[in-house]
Amino acid sequence: MLAHLKPRACAVLLLLLVSSIAHARLEEGLIYTPYPVYNEAARPLGRLLADASPFHQDGRNFMGNTKYQIRWHFRLDADASGRCRISQLETQLASTISLPRLVGGTNERMRSFVQILTELRIHELGHVAIASEAAGAIDQSLAAMPQMASCAALESAANAAGYVLLKACEGRQREYDRVTDHGRLQSVWSGH
Repeated sequence: MLAHLKPRACAVLLLLLVSSIAHARLEEGLIYTPYPVYNEAARPLGRLLADASPFHQDGRNFMGNTKYQIRWHFRLDADASGRCRISQLETQLASTISLPRLVGGTNERMRSFVQILTELRIHELGHVAIASEAAGAIDQSLAAMPQMASCAALESAANAAGYVLLKACEGRQREYDRVTDHGRLQSVWSGH
């Protein structure tokens, strides 16, 4: 593919490739944290789960919850003229999903609980997927940042680009919960 280029053109192309980010990395981590739900045979399972939930918002109880944090760190290098580029980049996504853990109960109750837990996990993993897409977009956006006249300008532009994408992620998370009614209507979510 490069055979038709002259040696000087190949050298310039190679220099451009080498002058891009020397080291970029996207790391993702996911932790599950259960909260206990103590079985009471006389109470309906749904009511038991809702009452045991530590997650409340706008007068509603939610049986599952996902928290995520996207961070980016970069190293800036300036050349002799002061022009600056990102030489190293690391983007991190740390997610924590909290779900109920049933303590006690019959096999029948446990089967019902596992079905609910499966549906909760699917919904919460949707939140993680949205955050993962945003972390990838932030990583790609920062990796593509052009050289700038100063490191201060580049740092400001890179962080502004990251925060714009982070804000879009937050909006998408809210839309996901709105469309799925926090997982109750999960089958209507198309993801787009």
